[in-house]
Amino acid sequence: MKTTHILMTAVLALAVSGAARAGLPYRKVVESGVLDPSGSFIMGGFGSPALSDGKVAFAAAASSSWLSPDGIYTDVRGAIEAVATKWTPIPRDYLGFSSSVDISGDSVAFRRFGAEQPEGTYQPGIYKWANGAVEIVADASTRVPGRTETFSRESFGSFAIHGGDVAFVGGHTVLSDSLGIYARVGGTLQTMLAPDTTLPGQTQTLVPYGSGPPIDFDGSQVGFGSGRSPWGWLVSDGVDVEVIVNLDTPPLGTGSPFHILKGDIGHDSGRFLFSMKNAYTEFTAAFLGESGNLQRIFDETWRSPDGGWIKYPERFALDADNILFIAQTTLETRDGLFAWRDDQIVRLLGPGDTLDDKTVTLVRMTDSGLDGDEIAVAVSFDGSSAIYVLTIPEPATLSLLALGALAVLGRRKR
Repeated sequence: MKTTHILMTAVLALAVSGAARAGLPYRKVVESGVLDPSGSFIMGGFGSPALSDGKVAFAAAASSSWLSPDGIYTDVRGAIEAVATKWTPIPRDYLGFSSSVDISGDSVAFRRFGAEQPEGTYQPGIYKWANGAVEIVADASTRVPGRTETFSRESFGSFAIHGGDVAFVGGHTVLSDSLGIYARVGGTLQTMLAPDTTLPGQTQTLVPYGSGPPIDFDGSQVGFGSGRSPWGWLVSDGVDVEVIVNLDTPPLGTGSPFHILKGDIGHDSGRFLFSMKNAYTEFTAAFLGESGNLQRIFDETWRSPDGGWIKYPERFALDADNILFIAQTTLETRDGLFAWRDDQIVRLLGPGDTLDDKTVTLVRMTDSGLDGDEIAVAVSFDGSSAIYVLTIPEPATLSLLALGALAVLGRRKR
């Protein structure tokens, strides 16, 4: 969960091959090839990390793939320690984890795929770690508030943590009509969006995206993307639902419609950042929504700092004045990290750059990794990987980065 706290880290120089950019401050959190703190396996790959007040949480796998993590970790108490692993029997035996994690203060939220109970049932759920102990937020043995049924094993989706309270998507079946948003607040499980919720004048019930774009949670309200009309970004306090931006009739100001919501949404204090593409032309654009207004901030007619054009901007992070995204370009088909500010696109880190005397091949991040002026990222090299916390430069330095990369930022003639 993001805050506006800015950690002042030690400034370490980032050597960059190719484009001559200014130094980018960073610190390394963990790297592959080391034994996990529980002594269970050698870390090989990492999921995209989460960041809060300078503290990091992440998933790690024994293999180089981050898609099937073997454990969840954090440095909340100074040194990196295991939150839970496949070999942790408390409170239940783990079969595996989602690569997504969230952190707020000293608490970590995560989702596990399940446990083999004596009767052979499959019990996935949402969990919270705090002060060295793991507790169940909800699993397949938990009764859905207001119903006699328990949560379906396959229904658990996106989740978010605020302080010690956790919100999540779940339902009594895997069908979309049964999905709602729930939160464990102060130890009590409550409904934030009931599955049968409708808006005035609407006939269809609202359906939150299940395992898709993340939800936002401030302790009293949840923000969520709706998978059914009104399609857009909404907030609910458990009683009233408000449409922040309605994408059914978006004021996009373009000659062709956008049909498909793409990738991970960035969200912060009632604002959300996302991309959409035209189903027929594949043309993609990025939008910022706030208080009923929708602004197209850039699209694939924008030149990237490497001299190509921005392609596939699909993962976003939004906090205060910082807008970050992962994208490819027409000259580089591997993902890099970019910033957008003051009508400029600046590449911060990407394939071909040098970090820790190693050549970067891929950069990954999520919205949970951005906290103020810091972003936690998972970086892949040729044969290894690591997690870093980068300090985002001030606007003036960003401009120098853009100039150093010889970025000609503007629109391409179509």
